[in-house]
This record gives sequence, C-alpha cells and structure tokens, in this order.
Amino acid sequence: IFHPDGCSLLVTDRSGGVSRRSLERTGNPTSVRFHLGKSVPLYSIGNIHWADLSRSGRYLAMARESEEEALVLDLQDPSAKVVSLRPHPRVCRVAISPDGRWVATAAWANSLVKVWDARSGNLVRTLPMPGRALVTFSPDGRWLATSSSEYQLWEVGSWLPKGPAIPGHPVPEWNYTAF
Repeated sequence: IFHPDGCSLLVTDRSGGVSRRSLERTGNPTSVRFHLGKSVPLYSIGNIHWADLSRSGRYLAMARESEEEALVLDLQDPSAKVVSLRPHPRVCRVAISPDGRWVATAAWANSLVKVWDARSGNLVRTLPMPGRALVTFSPDGRWLATSSSEYQLWEVGSWLPKGPAIPGHPVPEWNYTAF
C-alpha cells in the first residue's frame, strides 16, 4: 500500500506481518527511477489476507481470514492497543474509512458485510448482501460501496442504502468497486 507521505510503502505479508519500505526516487524529470529501501518491521503477525490504510496513513486495517477477525493498528503509536474486530467468519476483505473511524469487513464464504467502530471494536451494523461482497469507502468518507451480484451505496453513519441496488454480474467475485 502506498503511504500518503509519498516516500514509503506498507507491505503486508501472510507470514511476515506488516513492514515499511522507503520509496527512493532518483533520476531526472525525463527518466525517473524508484528504488525500494530495506524492510523495517512494524507488526509481526501471520495470516494477513487483505489490508487497507486510512487517508492520513495513521490507521491500518487488516483481515485475518483464518482467525475470523480484522485488526486495526495505529501506525503513529506502535504501543497503542491493537483493536480486534471479531467475529467475522472467513473475513477476507477490509476497508477503512478515510478518517480511520469505521472499518467494513466482508467474507468469502458468507454474504454479510459488517461495519465496526475502529476505535472501540464494537460492531455497528450488519449489512446483508445477495452473495459474497467487496467493500470500499469513498474518498470523502460519506459513502460505503459494496459490490456483490449487485452494487450498493450506503450512507456512512446511518448505514442506509442510497437508492436501489444496481445489478452486477451474477458471479459476485467478478464485480469490483472503486471510487
């Protein structure tokens, strides 16, 4: 994941956890090259399936499918408590709101999207989907988008749908959403 500082990447690894690598730019305007710096470990944990970073780069949310949980790390305060969002069986996708307040989780083997308070770890809402789903927040943090065999926008905070769902491909994993 590119960090918003423009100078580093966050790397998540199923066996190695979370690390940061510097992104060094060399060359001139017509011939730019990037080099990755040495890996600096930030958090050692296994089985990370998917991760997402808040807009500020402060909070990192990670899905751990085998553990049926998502985790939220405060990257500015490594000694802060890691927030566990659980249970969500077979969770494999995670999205964090730009301000780091909300996390949405989705699973491969069930049709529920769960919305969590990222600071307390409390489950806020469960959104039923027609099949497995993907999740993402809008850049302004006003909307959560879900894609399954249909697409839907949800108003952040009220978690009410914005209009009717739009049909997608009948195979849910072929439907992606991005802002």
